[in-house]
Parts: sequence; structure tokens; C-alpha cells
Amino acid sequence: MKVLAKGGARVEGERVFFPPRLVEEQVKKAPGQFRLYARNPENDVVIGGNHIAFTPGYGAPFVTDLDNGRRKATLKDFENFVKLTGASANQDLLSGTVVEPTDVPAEFRHAQMLYASVKNSDKCFMGSAMGEQGAKDSVRMASILFGSEAQLAEKPRFISILGSLTPLN
Repeated sequence: MKVLAKGGARVEGERVFFPPRLVEEQVKKAPGQFRLYARNPENDVVIGGNHIAFTPGYGAPFVTDLDNGRRKATLKDFENFVKLTGASANQDLLSGTVVEPTDVPAEFRHAQMLYASVKNSDKCFMGSAMGEQGAKDSVRMASILFGSEAQLAEKPRFISILGSLTPLN
């Protein structure tokens, strides 16, 4: 909260108000495009500008297979989708949660999914945005693979999707 207040936002208890001017100033600082660096440089991805990046769907709670029909997804299903995406010439980066592996406890599911992503593909991937701990674990795990946090800031290796819906509903 202190960082937001120092940056020009109004803080009232746990609630933060962003004046339009502050939002517009920050949006102007965003680059028009940037590069994500894959483990295999042939799979680097440029985001923005005149580029388009393809990724599988996101957040499916179920899978369907010929033997069992519709069912809850497992970590094995997630790993298989990672392998398919990694092998596809038509997909540029891995989905963070192409399916939700319900056989892994929620408190460390994000870490298992990130591990499966880097183990089974050399393409760019999505880190966890499931709360502060998930985001920190993503940075920590990527730092083990690619170097320090400073190196990740210099050559970003993963991306995530953040929802901007208000928690006040």
C-alpha cells in the first residue's frame, strides 16, 4: 500500500483509488512490444506491435477422452497438453492453465504446473498469477532455471494473465 500511495494513488485502509492521470501515465510507459526469451531461442516470441502469438485455451475445468468421456483434469492431462503445445508448429507459447489438474493440492498446484511446463517444452510459458505466493514461486523457479531475478528482468522468460476485475463485488 505504501508503494501505491507514494506513486500517487489514494489509499483508504485496504482500498486503493487510482486517479485517471496516474493510470494514463503508467500506460504510456508500457512498450509497444517486447520479446519473451524461450529456453530454445528458435521459440522466442515477440508480444505486441504487428506480431500475434498463439497459445492454447485457458482454464478448462474438464477434459474429454475417448475412453472415459468428460472428467476432471489431472496433472497427467496438463503434462500431455504441454507436450502437444511444445510439439505444435502453430502454438507459440504454453498456456498457464490449459486445464486445472485437480489431483494436485491447490496450495502447490501452480508449482507442479510450472515444473511440468519447463520439463516438457522449451517454449515460452506462463507463470502463476494465483496470488502473491504463486507469482513469487514462478519468479523463484524461473530464476533457478534461467539465472537471477535481475537476469529475468533483462530477458523475460515468462508471462502471465492478470484479471482486472474489482474484488469489491
